[in-house]
Amino acid sequence: MNLFRSEHLKELIIDTLLQISPQSGKDLLGSINKQAKYSKQGMYKSLNNLIEEKVVLKQGTQFLINNLWKEKLIASLSPSNILPNHLEEGDSIALSFFNPLETDRIWAHYFLQAYSETNGPVFIYDPHEWFMVAHKESEEAVFNKFNQDKRRLCVSVAKDTENDLLFAKKYRSDFISINTGLDYKIPTYEYVNVLGDYVFEAQFTVGFAEDLDGIYETSDTEKELVARVTELVNGNHKVKLRISRNIKKAEAYTKKFSKDFIL
Repeated sequence: MNLFRSEHLKELIIDTLLQISPQSGKDLLGSINKQAKYSKQGMYKSLNNLIEEKVVLKQGTQFLINNLWKEKLIASLSPSNILPNHLEEGDSIALSFFNPLETDRIWAHYFLQAYSETNGPVFIYDPHEWFMVAHKESEEAVFNKFNQDKRRLCVSVAKDTENDLLFAKKYRSDFISINTGLDYKIPTYEYVNVLGDYVFEAQFTVGFAEDLDGIYETSDTEKELVARVTELVNGNHKVKLRISRNIKKAEAYTKKFSKDFIL
């Protein structure tokens, strides 16, 4: 196994166990292979490395994240990378990352926090919804929450490649509306979420956006798309994420996005 695949497998193990822990080796391998194909031998080799590094613990036949490691990780984040439990009107916080996949993990965490504090429809604007490709299991769990809670989710995708259209077709439901090929005069490297008066604005690099466009335009199969997107988002690409509580900004975005949906 080459270095990239080895490190990627470790990331998948950590991410999966952070989502659901503890898990048996069999269940863990099943969860991982929904995102990328790895052998049983390769997974256990990476698991043993993570156990030696005190990232993962083994209890009988079950594997789980070491809470001491998790606490150290949280403590190592600078104060500017910790979102307060509650933002007041007019408050905002700016976060910087150098890895899109890590950005997605933190983003999803605070997205669900904002979700629990608000009501009404949620609006998502993405140039491409690559989160469902790179983090399928956790992203599907978020989408399923909207269906279970009978809460409207309105997703606007800027591009309309065949892969974007397939995503829209697969995940539309009674509560999830997805439109593609929408032009809001927003740069193709920016992403926006609106939940009540919470606004999430993420800015990736132009290079990342161009590479992502190329992948979506030229990937002929889902397997190829997953492999290429996963490799891209595991790379070093600077990302700026701003989370704010701003009624006027939220209303402006809502007005812009809602005109393309029947609410």
